[in-house]
Amino acid sequence: MIFYHISRIKIKGVFFFPLSLLLVKAITEDTSIKAKTKTEASSAFSLKKNFCLANPSAETKDTSVLEMYTLFNKAVKESLLTGDHSAEYYFTQLDKKFHGNTYVVDATSVITAEYVNAAQRCINKYLNDCIDNTITTIKKEESFKAGTGLEKAIELIKNSDPEFAASLAPRMYFLKSGGDFGDKGKNGNLSVGLGYAYAALSLNPNSAYIHNRLAKLHYDNNCSDSASYYAKTAIRLAPKWGCPYETLQLTQGEKEQHYIVKSK
Repeated sequence: MIFYHISRIKIKGVFFFPLSLLLVKAITEDTSIKAKTKTEASSAFSLKKNFCLANPSAETKDTSVLEMYTLFNKAVKESLLTGDHSAEYYFTQLDKKFHGNTYVVDATSVITAEYVNAAQRCINKYLNDCIDNTITTIKKEESFKAGTGLEKAIELIKNSDPEFAASLAPRMYFLKSGGDFGDKGKNGNLSVGLGYAYAALSLNPNSAYIHNRLAKLHYDNNCSDSASYYAKTAIRLAPKWGCPYETLQLTQGEKEQHYIVKSK
């Protein structure tokens, strides 16, 4: 049997690759949006797993680590990433009690992939559905939660793969900027959301979807001129992506209709 090798995990496949090389396929390149329709831009990534330990007999004297590792993998297979009895819950217990153990090294790679995949799915939905313009409180919480998960992934790999960890930061800030912000927002006021969005922009200044998010946040903050500016910048960066046109129409209404028609 031939395997991929990710950290100390083996995945059925053909060649050997480091974790970051596989995970980087999960990331939609911002520049690719310019040449894609919203459907193409939203193509999802899924890291399919068929895990087995490199040397499962090496550290099995303490059966409790194997039992917890089994529960962790069960939660992963059932797509229970967070919450009670989730992959995150069992990983935290594993890392706390058996830090450095082979099973924990394996689990670190697995949960990092899960965090990255969950974040990318959330971004793909944003690219495809223009959810900023019809977003619900639940969707806002999902976005912030995905950003928090990506933040945890960055923390897990920042020492072993600092370059890849740094590449995830703009998306982490972007997802957190989509949280529930406002006077009674669960994640803070609008200035907090704008702070996250500007942090994302500082790391990736040519990202159309970050500009589109800034347009919506400024619209929510009753700053129509700023909202219009960022929506138009998003259109310039990704003229074939429909979302910023909708955002511009939302932020400026009738007086910007000529711009929308001309740009299209």
